[in-house]
Amino acid sequence: MNIRKPPREALRSIENKENLPDNSSKPPPSRLANHRINNLTTYFKIRTPSRGRELAKLEDNFNTKNSNNEQRYLSTKESQQCNTIPYNTHQQQLRLSSKIQRKRIQGNLSAKDSTIHQDNLYKQIPSTCDDKIYSIGPIIGKGSYAIVKMGTDRHGNKVAIKMYDKAQLKGERFNNLIKEINALRILSHDQITKLYDVYHYTTYINLVMEYCGTESLYQLLKSNSTRTIPKEFALHIIHQLLKILHYIHDRNVCHRDIKLENILIQNKRIKLIDFGFSTFTNQPITCHCGTPSYMAPEVVSKLKYDGRGADIWATGVLLVALLQGSFPFKGENERELFKKIRNNESNITNQDREVQKLLSRIFVVDPYQRATAKELLQLDIFKS
Repeated sequence: MNIRKPPREALRSIENKENLPDNSSKPPPSRLANHRINNLTTYFKIRTPSRGRELAKLEDNFNTKNSNNEQRYLSTKESQQCNTIPYNTHQQQLRLSSKIQRKRIQGNLSAKDSTIHQDNLYKQIPSTCDDKIYSIGPIIGKGSYAIVKMGTDRHGNKVAIKMYDKAQLKGERFNNLIKEINALRILSHDQITKLYDVYHYTTYINLVMEYCGTESLYQLLKSNSTRTIPKEFALHIIHQLLKILHYIHDRNVCHRDIKLENILIQNKRIKLIDFGFSTFTNQPITCHCGTPSYMAPEVVSKLKYDGRGADIWATGVLLVALLQGSFPFKGENERELFKKIRNNESNITNQDREVQKLLSRIFVVDPYQRATAKELLQLDIFKS
């Protein structure tokens, strides 16, 4: 049997293994894509010395640019060229930069808007006096959007100063202030608080008004152990209130916030205050405001309404509160309360026929069928 022998050159090369070229520095071809640029430089130096020198120079330039950019913020173009910042980190820096820029823009805009807002306040509500004429004392009352402080003029006469924060006078609140000032300027009644002056004071707009004392109907009820007052006294108060409402309704003004706290009393004579929600009745009203327990059905139903009818409804609620010490409409929450108002489900107890007849003319769901102040004043209960 013939056995084929290997060629002599092959045997000689196998025996002399030390003469083989050293390829240990050469990475496997499959891993070339994952090698860093210094390994690529080494690899290409072995294969092509001239190309290796070029890559070595590129590597030096690359490292120099990378070290310089570490100490400063990289723009989008530089980061794309150098690729020194990871993608996620770079996106975070861009988002942060945009956010800061937006805040700067918003800050500038808000400052600009604030200046414009101040200019509009001075134009639409000009001062009628110098801010040094009146001295301001302690707080005597608080409302939803303003505080009331005791004040005195140069002659020592007491006044009530209603202070509105300018920063909060935007949108509907600003419109309400304009309406309040305009309404008080056209009303002249001895049982309505008078407006003397309007002036700007630091960050406030101050309304200087007649000082009418501090005791309200709410405090009057609270001072009594039964939380009620006699029928004759209650009807006397309602009679005065209906006369006031007849006066303002004749001038197309409605109050829209008739309640115990907004009627001051002194020597059995009342004064109507706080025209902050007042408006004019030359067109249907779409703004729904007031105190929930006193609201009329058309208000809680958010329909267009005539504010004069809402004032009459609130007067009926006030009368019941004076007579029985509680509101005629109650609910566990606002939703239940409004449902009872819409359905006219009142809780009125132990009232005589005259009072029931009066309330039956007031608590009418249809505002067009509800009695006016003039019609109520003609009832027998107020003529006796």
